Amino acid sequence: MIDKILNFAWKYLAGPVVADARGMENVTRNGITASTGYNPVNTVAWMLLAGLIIYLVYQFFERKDLGFDMETALYSTPFVLLGGSLRFLDDAAVVQYPLSILLITPVIYIVIAAPYLAVSYFSEEGNWERNLLYTGTALLVPSLVISFTGFQNLRTGLLIPVVLVSGVLTALFYAGVRDTVYDRLEYHASALSQFFGGAVSMLAVENGYVQKQLLAQYSTQLMGSPGILVVKAAVLGLALYTVQDMDDERMSGLIILGLLAIGLGTGLRVLLRLVAGL
Repeated sequence: MIDKILNFAWKYLAGPVVADARGMENVTRNGITASTGYNPVNTVAWMLLAGLIIYLVYQFFERKDLGFDMETALYSTPFVLLGGSLRFLDDAAVVQYPLSILLITPVIYIVIAAPYLAVSYFSEEGNWERNLLYTGTALLVPSLVISFTGFQNLRTGLLIPVVLVSGVLTALFYAGVRDTVYDRLEYHASALSQFFGGAVSMLAVENGYVQKQLLAQYSTQLMGSPGILVVKAAVLGLALYTVQDMDDERMSGLIILGLLAIGLGTGLRVLLRLVAGL
């Protein structure tokens, strides 16, 4: 029975992480082969883990009596981008196995959360958000510099369609919500993050990249490369509708932070791969 549980965990949970960290499509242990990427089991497991982390972070903020809100989420943007750039460093094999495991989902959740919570713990209420911004930026800049070290013939022209698509859709969102309860900087930033991530994913599909996330795969199969933009718009609408009717400022802030993470964080990783030709 124990062997079956261990084999199941290897095939669907641990194995895909190891395969991703080693840059391999498949890895075998005790005759059980695991494939890189997402499957229904680890998709649900990582979602539950992310939910648990959000709950623990929420409890941490509450006990520390830190006024985390939607504005705080914006100050956290450098940490969001740091996650995307670190994932790219694994894709580019800058970090070698076994250290590369630290940059694979779900382990990278903890890697990013550790300095974020450390800054939060040692900061006072008055300068907490500035410390998040400064510390996150200090970590992000060298990561971005390393991301482009050693690459030649960068395909910077791919930035143009991403900027155009995400910019136009964000402008349409702004025009649609202007002078309404949704006309807030935090909501505009959330919209930009989703449209940016969607535009990058769409461009990646059109350039022959295979999507690993199951929802992205299904949306592309149903609606073609623009399908992920439809999904992103639906996620955005549902999240903002939920946040607008929510009285809990901390949870509202965490939801906005989650939107930024799945939009800007994931989008930056894929964009770096496209530009570098990986």
